[in-house]
Amino acid sequence: MTCNEMILHVVNHGTYHRGFVGDLMYQAGVTPSATDLPVFLRDVAQED
Repeated sequence: MTCNEMILHVVNHGTYHRGFVGDLMYQAGVTPSATDLPVFLRDVAQED
């Protein structure tokens, strides 16, 4: 794998896990925090 392919793999792998955990939380009746970076940054900026 090239360096770029390895970085893309790591980024996408983490995304998969965050999505899976978020889905499990919804199934348990819990609303998870935003896992999307732009949404998270927007929400943090609104709290200031």
